Amino acid sequence: MTVTVIDKITPKNSAFTGLIDDDQIIFTDITDGDSSALAHGFLPRLSDDATEFLNGEGDWVAVSGGSGAGASTFLDLTDTPDSYTSYSGQMVIVNSDEDGLEFIPIASGVPVTTAENDFMIGDDSPGTWVTKTLAETKTILGVTGGGLAWEIITANQTAEVNHGYIANKGTLSTLLLPATAAVNDIVRVSGMGAGGWIITQNASGVIHFGNKDTTVGVGGSLASVHIRDAVELICCVENNEWSVISSVGNLTVV
Repeated sequence: MTVTVIDKITPKNSAFTGLIDDDQIIFTDITDGDSSALAHGFLPRLSDDATEFLNGEGDWVAVSGGSGAGASTFLDLTDTPDSYTSYSGQMVIVNSDEDGLEFIPIASGVPVTTAENDFMIGDDSPGTWVTKTLAETKTILGVTGGGLAWEIITANQTAEVNHGYIANKGTLSTLLLPATAAVNDIVRVSGMGAGGWIITQNASGVIHFGNKDTTVGVGGSLASVHIRDAVELICCVENNEWSVISSVGNLTVV
């Protein structure tokens, strides 16, 4: 921006004394630059130095603190490590003094895919990694579920844990609960055939359905009333006791 130069300030009244009021000043204004004294007021003469700026006292001064370009890489920051050497594969965290960043090894127990359906899990030796299958990884991490295998059945059979069945018989489909089941194992049944379905029990077996319980042992059962009735059971006591956690229809409890 070009600062306007004021050619002269001439009092309108040559006999005035004391202070000059605004209406006593005539400006001869140069308007061929980027600024105007009438529009912008008086400005100090520019220093002709692109690195200097006008401070609050009206002086042109250089701004300290470098070129102002900022950091271009992570290592250029003032609160980070100054090298990547020997930190391959590590992660960044806030340090214990909470005043900077540092590299640390990735914590054990974090799964990293190495091949289809395989994972790497840190074992008891820090920094040592061993290959685990998907099933082993889920066990170590305490992960349950992962989806049930479903099948359409047209004959009576014994259920498998963590399995879903679509009963499709013209007559009643009988599904016997598994004799061996761990806590959190699931069995699901959904109706499709006109005959409906019935879930029967082993000795000492029982199904809890809200405030109702089936008869303990082989005489107890849970059955559909309509074709599309469905139920989901979870094992709550190893091998013997199951709870209904979701259902469709008014099921028959015996």
